[in-house]
Amino acid sequence: MTMTMVVHLLLLMPVIILSLPDTSASSSLQIQSQMHCLPDNNSLICQLQELKLKLAHSESILQESIQNSNAKSIYLRECEKLVGEMAHKIGHLQSTLRSIKVHMLWDASRKNNFDLHVLKYEAENAEDRLKEVTSKVETMANIVTEQWIQIQQLEQALQVTQVRVLKVQRQVIWTRCTFLKFINHIYEVHVKKMMAILEPARHSAIRSYILSVTHHLKQIWMAVRKYHHEMLLLELQGYVKHEMERNEITAALANREVVFFVASLIIIFPIMGAWMILTSSQV
Repeated sequence: MTMTMVVHLLLLMPVIILSLPDTSASSSLQIQSQMHCLPDNNSLICQLQELKLKLAHSESILQESIQNSNAKSIYLRECEKLVGEMAHKIGHLQSTLRSIKVHMLWDASRKNNFDLHVLKYEAENAEDRLKEVTSKVETMANIVTEQWIQIQQLEQALQVTQVRVLKVQRQVIWTRCTFLKFINHIYEVHVKKMMAILEPARHSAIRSYILSVTHHLKQIWMAVRKYHHEMLLLELQGYVKHEMERNEITAALANREVVFFVASLIIIFPIMGAWMILTSSQV
């Protein structure tokens, strides 16, 4: 509105200037009247001349006023036209500015909606990833817990196995010591006794003693077989299998038949040795 008032004032400035009275024409008529009305002329003629001059001056002033009025009206119409055009341009500019502002606000709203949609999508993806990671963590925690329980159970089983291995080793060692004592007892009692008997009557008593030794060996063999099948064989087989599996060469041969054969040889070998000693002494 202030811009419109300034435009109106600028357009009305020439009108205000043209409305001022023309003092040059009135001064020239006064000079002419003073020149005609000299003291030696007639007063009526002078007055008539003065009236004509005033009339002509009034007509010229009227004509000039009419021209000025027409010019002012034309100028006012042009000014009104310019003011209308300026008002139209101002309205158009204001409408364009409002339209630009509306478009800017619409673009900003669309951008905000797009950013909001992107953020919502990223938030949903982050929530899904968080759920997936949480599920994996829970699964891993359950697996770790189960593995820890299995490790504890394996440790307990290992401890129990170690205790059992120690017991078996002790029993095998005790069995071997007992068996050696038993063989030593046979040698001390029977073999030495047989040697003592053979010295004085080597040929006469050999048959009876051989029969006696054979009988004792049969009893020993039955006792050994019973002991072998009942107690020693299983423990000795476990020990032999464990020792064979420790060696890379014999590990492939550590099956049931070979282990049984080796354990049987370990038990039978001392008896065979005693029998060989006995037969060599008889010869």
